[in-house]
Amino acid sequence: MDRRDFLLGTAALPSLAELTPDPYSGLPPSPPTDPDEKYWHELRWHFHIPRGEAYCNTGTLGATPKSAINAVCDHMRYVETELVASNYEPGKPIFLAGYQDEPHLRERLGTLLGCTKEEIALTQNATVGMNYVAHGLELEAGDQVVMTNMEHQGGRAGYDVRVKRDGIAIVEVPLPVSANDPDEIVARFADVLDANTKVLAIPHMTSALGYVLPVKRLTAMAKERARDCFVVLDGAQAVGQIPIDVGDVGCDAYYGSPHKWLLAPKGSGVLYVNRDSERRVWTTIASNAWDFREDIGNRFTHIGTGNQSLHKGFEATLDFLCEDDLSAVEQCREPLPAELRELVVPPELGPESSETMASVRRGLEEALVEQLEFVEMYNVG
Repeated sequence: MDRRDFLLGTAALPSLAELTPDPYSGLPPSPPTDPDEKYWHELRWHFHIPRGEAYCNTGTLGATPKSAINAVCDHMRYVETELVASNYEPGKPIFLAGYQDEPHLRERLGTLLGCTKEEIALTQNATVGMNYVAHGLELEAGDQVVMTNMEHQGGRAGYDVRVKRDGIAIVEVPLPVSANDPDEIVARFADVLDANTKVLAIPHMTSALGYVLPVKRLTAMAKERARDCFVVLDGAQAVGQIPIDVGDVGCDAYYGSPHKWLLAPKGSGVLYVNRDSERRVWTTIASNAWDFREDIGNRFTHIGTGNQSLHKGFEATLDFLCEDDLSAVEQCREPLPAELRELVVPPELGPESSETMASVRRGLEEALVEQLEFVEMYNVG
C-alpha cells in the first residue's frame, strides 16, 4: 500500500478526540451550599469557550453549555432519521415546533417566572415579545405610552411604529445617571403617569447600565393612576440574572431573551401574558390557534413550523442550571460587578452604584484588558 492509499484509508477513521468522551459534556454536579473557586473553575469547562479565553457577557449572547448544544444536535439528527415515522398517527413523533404547545418546557418556565404554564408563550427573543404586545394592544391617536430614556430598541421600536402609524405619544422618563435611590426613580415616574397613560413599557433591568428598576412599585402606581393601564416589562437582561415573580410584580406582560443570561440556545425567547389581561393583546402572527382561549400562551406560540430542537436544548439548559433554582447563580453574581469595578474604576469616580452589570467607560477599556492579563476570570454567562 502506498502512502496515498494509506492516508485515504485512515481519513475515515475516528479521531482521538472522537474516541475520548468529554467529561464535561454532561451535567455538572449540584452546587454546594457555598460554591468555592474550585467549583466555578470546573464549571467553566462545561462550555466550548477555548482555554486561555475569558468571555465577559455584555448582555448580548450567553455561553450555552455543552450539554444543551448536544441536546440540540442530537435532536436534529433524531428528526432527520425519524421523518418517515412522523406520519401524524397517534403515538408517533411530531416535529413541528410551531404547532405544538410544548407543555413541559412552558411549565418549567412558568415556575421560573412565577405564573402558570398557560400564561407562557415560546418566542424567538425579547424583540418578538415586545412586538406582540406593542402591535397587539388597541391604541389610538393621543394615547400615552410611558417609557424610560434608556430603552433598548428591542423594547421600544414597536411603539415607534405605532407613533408613526397611529399617532400615539411616547413620553420618556429620564433615569438618573447613578440609580442608587429607588424613591428618586419612583418620583420621576410620578411626574408623568396620569389617567391618560395607556401603557407603561419599561425594562426590569436596563440594557446599557444594568439598573434594576423598582418595577413592583411602578406597576402599582401606574394601575392606581390609570386603572386600565397595561404594564409590560422588558426582561431581556433580567431573566437568568435576578429572581422574577410576575405575579408578585403585578404586571400584565413580561418578555425576555433566555439566550442571554439563562444560557439557552440562540433563538430562544419567552413571553408572559397575564390571564386576566390576555384578551387585550390581539394575536398579530396568526395560525390555527390565534383565538385559542383555553391556553393563552399557545396562541402566541402557534405560529407555524419552527425548530423543535431548540426547545430540547432549552430544557437541557434548565437541567444544567439545577432544574429551575437559580439561587447559586444569584449568589455568585451579586459581588461580581463590585469586584470588576474595584479592578478598573479609579476611586475618584465615586462610590459604587446599583448597577447589576458592570459598565466600563471607554477610557477604561485598556485598563480592563491589562487587568484580565493578570486576573483569571471565569464568566459562565
